[in-house]
Amino acid sequence: MNLLNIYNHLPVFLQNLAVTWQGFLIKRQRYGGNFKKYLSELEESQWFPIEKLKEIQWEKFKFMINHAYQNVPYYRNLFNKIGLSPEDIKNEGDLEKIPILEKQVIKDHRDDFIAQNINKKNLIPYTTGGTTGTPLTLFVTKYAIQYNFAFSEARVKYWAGVKSGDKLATFLGKVIVPPNVRKSPFWRYNKAYNQLLFSSFHMNDENLKYYLEKFNQFKPEILQGYVSTIHRFAKYILDYNKKVFCPKAILTSSETLFDWQKKDIEKAFGARVYNSYSLAEYVGFISECEKGGLHISPEYGLVELKQLANSNQSEIIATTLFNFAMPLIRYKTRDVVTLSEEKKCPCNRELPLVSSIEGRVDGMLITPEGNYISPAAMSLVFQAAKNIKESQIIQTKKDKIIVRIAKEKNFGENDLYYLLSQLRERLGKAININFEFVDKIERTKSGKFRFIISEIF
Repeated sequence: MNLLNIYNHLPVFLQNLAVTWQGFLIKRQRYGGNFKKYLSELEESQWFPIEKLKEIQWEKFKFMINHAYQNVPYYRNLFNKIGLSPEDIKNEGDLEKIPILEKQVIKDHRDDFIAQNINKKNLIPYTTGGTTGTPLTLFVTKYAIQYNFAFSEARVKYWAGVKSGDKLATFLGKVIVPPNVRKSPFWRYNKAYNQLLFSSFHMNDENLKYYLEKFNQFKPEILQGYVSTIHRFAKYILDYNKKVFCPKAILTSSETLFDWQKKDIEKAFGARVYNSYSLAEYVGFISECEKGGLHISPEYGLVELKQLANSNQSEIIATTLFNFAMPLIRYKTRDVVTLSEEKKCPCNRELPLVSSIEGRVDGMLITPEGNYISPAAMSLVFQAAKNIKESQIIQTKKDKIIVRIAKEKNFGENDLYYLLSQLRERLGKAININFEFVDKIERTKSGKFRFIISEIF
């Protein structure tokens, strides 16, 4: 019997103790060591002029590629094979000399990406969520973990007016309540973090009344979680006109935050939503400041924005600047942003801006004409539609999509006609549109919701 099976058979009070014990271990790893030093540095550097930030970024990048060439077999072999040395990379224009790194290459040659000058005892394995079905096991050091969480503290929580230690309610993808449980409580308490972890896998209308009761009793200062899960809770509150405790801030990540979802969540809780973006690969970090600007943190990663064909969106190609255990250089994230026309944020920070975080490129549609259509644009179709619980679009070919619909009981021919006309308006006449009606839209194993799934990338 593995540890998860043992946990699932424990009584609730022992599960709370197990969650708390795990919480203390994780807290020491994340917030010990150099965490306070890193935090202090980031509080200062957020106000640096852009020229100084770029200088710091480039110095870190040069140090990283020298480290990779000297200590990482994959990069030493790659550079030698193409006749390149770190000294050849003199400015950002030279980045193109380094091939873009695909996830599959890392999977095929994982051990060759591990730095040979770092003691194996100090390597900490970390597995990505695998939203696309291709999870990846990476290695980091405790210093990299502490630096990563210093960013989360300084440029997510602090900007939102909260801090670690504040009462925290989370709606994430970990299975903390066994799937077969049918009765409340649908949450567990982590004393180490002052955190109530709500299950993302038991959220039906019958159970959500217990969620709301416990949420109001707990009175969290921070609400944090996946967009779709928090929005599900918010819709319950709005649909049934319930009263809910107002937290100081709502922190979302891991899924695309659409404007209509943000409005629903903020209306339900009476609190502001702060969006952010980061990856388990430790290559890029974007977060929302108190004035609403979405800022790239140059000290975290070197982010290149490559514009997609026939689109105003750009794909993120990024390089880690601090995980020396397993450097990823010019990593193809497959994540997409829209560039900002604003040169400076009202917050007066000169950290670079994007206007929106669009999600994954394989979460976009491409028409037979070669036009990319973002999830945000497609979500407007279903936002205005009636009698739909949930929806999902799957692109199986360049000229074919499947639209999955979880219907409300009053869904009829007029609703279907409206959907088809709105989809045609955005996608054109050359694409085949098929509808499938399902009881519910399945989540990934980590509990995430994927609005668009592309099988052609």
